[in-house]
Amino acid sequence: DMAPNPFILVAPSTRGISLALTRHFLRTTTLPVFATHRSGDPAEVKSHILTSTSKESDIKTSHASRLHLLKMDLTDEGSIRDAAEALSSKMSSLGNGNGNGGSYLHTAFFTGGVLNVEKRPADFELEKMRESFMINTLAHMLIMKEFEKFLPKAGTKVLPLSHYAPKDSETSSSTSSSG
Repeated sequence: DMAPNPFILVAPSTRGISLALTRHFLRTTTLPVFATHRSGDPAEVKSHILTSTSKESDIKTSHASRLHLLKMDLTDEGSIRDAAEALSSKMSSLGNGNGNGGSYLHTAFFTGGVLNVEKRPADFELEKMRESFMINTLAHMLIMKEFEKFLPKAGTKVLPLSHYAPKDSETSSSTSSSG
């Protein structure tokens, strides 16, 4: 029986709170982090995630190997399905058996969303409303549909995220508060 292998999923991961979450999980856990992006060269996207702002320290190179990118467009059901398949393939290549085998989704954030500000009914545009509903509602439902297979199986002992905090030797030497 294979030991369970938890992982984290952040979709999307390139801006705002989702970018901050992706960086946070790379710094504060030892788990693999799967991060989605809609477009762009994967090497550039990875570099963008790993290169921090001036207020933060760059993510250690040792943590970079835990960052895995998945291409996913929230407006395209096929793209969401392909991202789930790519994750299954990655789990297999990591030696975790059939599809997700002993791996399971420990923590996930689906933060995709758009806001179209219409001040009055005359400003409503059907295509913008459809796109907004697709990204803000339907995409989240499709992600749940396609990624449900990665949820832990019944009987899997799911430990708190704090269990996967880096040991002192794995953290950076910069001052940081623990807790």
